[in-house]
Amino acid sequence: MLDTLWRSNANLNIRTPRWNLHDAFVSPRPRYHRPVLVNATGSAAGIEYAVRHSDLVFITSPAGAHFDEAIEALPAHTGRIREAAQRVGRRVRTLINPTIVCRPTEREARDYHDAIVAHADEGALDGFVGQAARSDAKAWAKHKREQRILGGNLHLIGSPEQIVEQLLALKRAGCDGVQLTFFDFEPDLAYFGEAVLPLLVEAGLRHPAPAPTHQPILQTTP
Repeated sequence: MLDTLWRSNANLNIRTPRWNLHDAFVSPRPRYHRPVLVNATGSAAGIEYAVRHSDLVFITSPAGAHFDEAIEALPAHTGRIREAAQRVGRRVRTLINPTIVCRPTEREARDYHDAIVAHADEGALDGFVGQAARSDAKAWAKHKREQRILGGNLHLIGSPEQIVEQLLALKRAGCDGVQLTFFDFEPDLAYFGEAVLPLLVEAGLRHPAPAPTHQPILQTTP
């Protein structure tokens, strides 16, 4: 029924055992005839479901949040997802959620990370780790206690140049996109935009921002 509503340009009368619609019309309609569907999973059963029903799959590093360990494990993980999608005649894209710790130098970034860990809320951490231990979720099984302090399912730490190299490595490992997060979100995001985004454009990971096309409302002459 929803698929019919999303695709039709006319008002529809639909009667089903659960719905009775008269002159029904959906506006605005999804651009590609239906919404983009997103799933987050790490288990084999979850992946089989996601590749059949989703367009985007949020994945977690199967080796924990440490970058060097994660980047070794991710190619096989993303490959399994692509192969599972191919078996059912579909293509899905994978997204991962790294936490960015970026400073002008690697030493400054490491010091910032260490200060965050040193000031952890141990009670909150105990509750978070305990809740995860009681869960049957598979995706976070290899994430160590201290890795939960910073947040995110993967940690990218370093200078702006190193962060770009790590994002390039994620692309080579089969990650089609990232959903970035930061510890102190507002200032860390501002620094990322200032120091990292221009390098991402140079590296081909991001398109340059389009030039403004609007004209000024009021012009003055000297």
